Amino acid sequence: MRLILAVSLALVATSCEQMQTDLEGAARLRNPSPADFTQDTPVFVTLSWETKGDPSLVESYDVYFGPELDPPLVAAGVEEATYDPGELALDGTYRWRVIVNQTDGRRLSGITWTFSTVLGVWTGMTTGSSLSFRGLWVGSVDQMAAAGDGGTVRHFTNGTWNIVTSGTSRSLGGIWGDGQGQLYVVGDFGTIRAFNGINWQTMASNTSQNLNAIWGPTPDDLFVAGNGGTIRHLRINGGEGQWIKMQSGTSANLWTIWGTDGENMVAAGDNGQIRTYDGQTWSSFISGTAASFRGIWGTSLDNIFAVGLQGAIFHWDGFEWLSMESGTTQNLHSVWGSDGDNVFATGDSGLILRYNGANWQTLSNAGAEALLAVRGRGKNDVISAGAGGIVLTYEPAPVPQASTSR
Repeated sequence: MRLILAVSLALVATSCEQMQTDLEGAARLRNPSPADFTQDTPVFVTLSWETKGDPSLVESYDVYFGPELDPPLVAAGVEEATYDPGELALDGTYRWRVIVNQTDGRRLSGITWTFSTVLGVWTGMTTGSSLSFRGLWVGSVDQMAAAGDGGTVRHFTNGTWNIVTSGTSRSLGGIWGDGQGQLYVVGDFGTIRAFNGINWQTMASNTSQNLNAIWGPTPDDLFVAGNGGTIRHLRINGGEGQWIKMQSGTSANLWTIWGTDGENMVAAGDNGQIRTYDGQTWSSFISGTAASFRGIWGTSLDNIFAVGLQGAIFHWDGFEWLSMESGTTQNLHSVWGSDGDNVFATGDSGLILRYNGANWQTLSNAGAEALLAVRGRGKNDVISAGAGGIVLTYEPAPVPQASTSR
């Protein structure tokens, strides 16, 4: 009986000692990078951590890493507080922990940290243009079009970007398509041109203001936004299209327009201006900011994202516009999402941000060129276009394969 009690007490003491060791290890091993539960981590990343307390007690580290719930030992006796796991799988979830081997003979274990990698990779497409694309329309799998400086228009069909001569040298800021070969482009000095698949037609906008964006639910219900608070609405009468002037209620430049249908629209622009349309009139949609917006998109009228200069991102939750932490001061030009938990924003210097439903994270710095437009078809099917004729596609990720060793 005494022997059993002694063994039990010894086991309890060992368990308590182990618990104290783990608690002390968790306290000593801090500030992991990537941080715990980070999403959209690049596939090339170096793990690092900090050790609190007396550095002279640290002899080395053992690193456990992998996709398993209980990650295996991958490196023993590591002298620096870093570990390079090599190239990781796309759309993978990884777990890791560190044990510090101390000079006093103790081994202190930290907690297990978790992070996930990006869903896909950005791949450049050959467009045959060196001029900047400012507008982008994305339809079915084999239907895309881009428009930009110098009247440039490219139409993607049958796996190739094809030149579409627009008949104008004026810069184009927006493009819209119906998926049946019909395109509309808008641009500087009130330019509006329509393409029926064969010929271009100039349409009267009755304004000399630059037109920056176009959106609509159908070919006979389109809206255009531009400088000086300009808004035009396409109406079809007797087979002929006519762009009707609308009173926006502002003189601020409007850079972006979006809606859920023809009776629920939102336009945004300089000095925090956001205007909303209810099918009858445009009215103020108070943003509470002086930020200059360049892109707007949402899933509904209760879930809208607006992005702009100096990294500005605001979200409408159905009650108020709230500022979101973007993590950047670079200009953002466009926003689009497959749903409210998968939203992309693009900006200067190839910056691509993604919102995962909780926070914005840098997905990629794809290069030096500004990305001026982003659109897509689904979660892993996103396209961005911008300066220098660049077009990037976000490719689906392969299913990661778990391994027991690295």
